[in-house]
Amino acid sequence: MPTNPLDNGALIYLFNGIEPGDFSAILQPVLQYGVGAAGGGNYWAIASWYVGSSAFHSPLETVNPGDTLYGYTQITGESGSTLDWKVDVQDKSTGAFSYITIQTGDQWTWALAGILEVYGVTSCNDLPADKKVSFAKSYAYHGFPNYDKLTPSEWSAMYWKNTGPACKYSVTAGTTSTLHW
Repeated sequence: MPTNPLDNGALIYLFNGIEPGDFSAILQPVLQYGVGAAGGGNYWAIASWYVGSSAFHSPLETVNPGDTLYGYTQITGESGSTLDWKVDVQDKSTGAFSYITIQTGDQWTWALAGILEVYGVTSCNDLPADKKVSFAKSYAYHGFPNYDKLTPSEWSAMYWKNTGPACKYSVTAGTTSTLHW
């Protein structure tokens, strides 16, 4: 888990997740710094989210810089074309956790290993001071209830920035994906 930013004021989300092919929704375990729709403040907290035609999240749980976090999205059951999902994020250092369950018929075709989403960043000091975060052991499985491991022919990463300062953003992709700024 990253260090705190040098300056407060921005809203920072770090997460992995899954999306359908039309990118109309996302299931995601989230690490947050700052005040957002789930609450928060000038501290790190975890919650699990569904964002689509509506949005809902689990309660925020406070975590600490340096803690080890584990976040996953998993099918827990099925009924016809509807799947039951659990989105869970856990702090392996303290035992804190926060999760949601949801039923959906969406076809989730994109697995996202690591995302940095920010709002209100006015300087690079608004981002965590260690200038990177790694998502280790990023794997995708398919085929409830057997969960066959998918082996992509290559891992790829992408960086997209809309507004804000140029903070030397870059990504390194693989079973450990690292976001740099």
